[in-house]
Amino acid sequence: AAELDVRALAKDSEAAEAVVEVARRASADAGGVALLVNNAGVYLDSWDAAAFEESFEVNVIGPVRLAQALMQADAFEQENEACVLNVSSGYGKLSEVSEGYRRRLGACETVDEVL
Repeated sequence: AAELDVRALAKDSEAAEAVVEVARRASADAGGVALLVNNAGVYLDSWDAAAFEESFEVNVIGPVRLAQALMQADAFEQENEACVLNVSSGYGKLSEVSEGYRRRLGACETVDEVL
């Protein structure tokens, strides 16, 4: 990564303060973000409101929160087009997986289309 001048900044997508701090660091220390990779994941093995809420927070709200914080901090690179890559799974389109898992993946895909 050093020869590519790549820096990785880890964040907890559930903590709003951590997301704002990552955006600040990306803008100030790293000189901007060329590629944002959201690769969080919480699998739902049961269908109850608390589990669904946790999964939705991590897998959908967190990536949106981070993209918004980076835009507000003007942290995306200006010279090149920045790219947001949200890692998801086609597995959510299968009827054999839980309803909550399919809904969460569908929401991720919708967010990608809007961003």
